[in-house]
Amino acid sequence: MIESNGKLEGFRIAEVYAHRGEIDASLRWLDSAVATQRELGWRALGRRPLWILAHWPLLQAVRQDSRWESWYAAARQPRRQSRAS
Repeated sequence: MIESNGKLEGFRIAEVYAHRGEIDASLRWLDSAVATQRELGWRALGRRPLWILAHWPLLQAVRQDSRWESWYAAARQPRRQSRAS
């Protein structure tokens, strides 16, 4: 899955890593999924809006990690547009 469609399946890959208890890898894939979502739109998260991450059962192990709150807050920030001079 990672090699064939990793960019579009980042959310699902993060779920697998979370289920396996590999929180660092799960957070990396969540970062990737959010970046892809910002690039391609909401469908890039497997048709799940970003707020669902705070409630999705398969990410429970990640939400219990001390980094979750700051990660989630940062992920919810709007994408910054660069200004042309």
